[in-house]
Amino acid sequence: RPPLGFFGDLQTVDGRVDLKIGGLLPLVAAARLLSLRSGNPSTATPDRLEGAVAAGLITEADASDLAGAHRILVRYVLEQQIIDLVEGKPPSTKVDATRLTRPQRRLLRDVLRRIGHLPEMIQDALAV
Repeated sequence: RPPLGFFGDLQTVDGRVDLKIGGLLPLVAAARLLSLRSGNPSTATPDRLEGAVAAGLITEADASDLAGAHRILVRYVLEQQIIDLVEGKPPSTKVDATRLTRPQRRLLRDVLRRIGHLPEMIQDALAV
């Protein structure tokens, strides 16, 4: 489940939201499943999504949305890891929600909502 509350707010622990567990892990796992189903040998998530489109498992729009979500999540995690290192902390996949701007938080909520729909998308794709 994505780290979103009942009203769509970001769920944090100590002010941080875990984008690996709540975002990247389910997205990458879904891309792996689609890759296996389509017989695509790619290892990169965007390439796996493109292979799923080519195999007719998901739409181009879904693949584009998911690839965009992947880019955003990776960017936010890497930015946080740089900040952590600069501050002398171990790098983390848990992003400090207070450092995100309002538009960034809104975008992150949208991305996480999209990831919340992955189980249905994968179920539909694997039923083909």
